[in-house]
Amino acid sequence: MHVPYKGGGVSVQDVVSGQVQLTFENPATVLPLIEAGSVRALAVTSETRSPHLPEVPTMVESGIADFVTVSVFGLAAQRNTGEYRRQAE
Repeated sequence: MHVPYKGGGVSVQDVVSGQVQLTFENPATVLPLIEAGSVRALAVTSETRSPHLPEVPTMVESGIADFVTVSVFGLAAQRNTGEYRRQAE
């Protein structure tokens, strides 16, 4: 069953607490939880294994043919963010 979330933080909390069975999340977000043993990484969605999780297979290696996806993140701020910096200088 698909459970829509507004952000990754809540989905990760629900996996840790057992409310849902799995989530797709950025490795950087869950790496501390993986290292602590709170969650288990099943696969990465990139074409090759992550250098941060070299023991975790890709989705393709796990038997899901042609499953490759990579997230792209952007940085956004209020339009006048630079103005605050200039005023402080």
